[in-house]
Amino acid sequence: ADVEPIDLLTLIPENFQEIPYLAQINVKRKSMESFNSELTKLRPGTSNIKNKDYTLIYNTVAHMLEDKNMLVFVEAIKTVELLSKLIGPLNYLKQIKTKSWINLLAGKYTETKTAVITAVDRAMLAIVNHAYNQVLFS
Repeated sequence: ADVEPIDLLTLIPENFQEIPYLAQINVKRKSMESFNSELTKLRPGTSNIKNKDYTLIYNTVAHMLEDKNMLVFVEAIKTVELLSKLIGPLNYLKQIKTKSWINLLAGKYTETKTAVITAVDRAMLAIVNHAYNQVLFS
């Protein structure tokens, strides 16, 4: 049976693009967590992701990676991992966005918390395994 393509923009929480500019850390974290839980429901390779412009998501996630709060940026790191697995192989991840994510993630290796390093490792691995071929060879 043909599965209806999923538009990732329908999964984002309300006012998603405003999240980076909110002052309340809890609201930011909860918004990212709710988006991640939606992404987690999708299965890499089996979920049919609609091919469209997801710049809004990429940019918001990039801003969240730069957030000062660890709880917030760790959620954003998980988002990168999930998106890489879901849409990386389909070449919808724009190489310029992937490169900026890699730079932001690499900067997190200066953190001392194990949870951060583990999250970064997992996201980097997801990018390398699922999204990076397009970056290297396109």
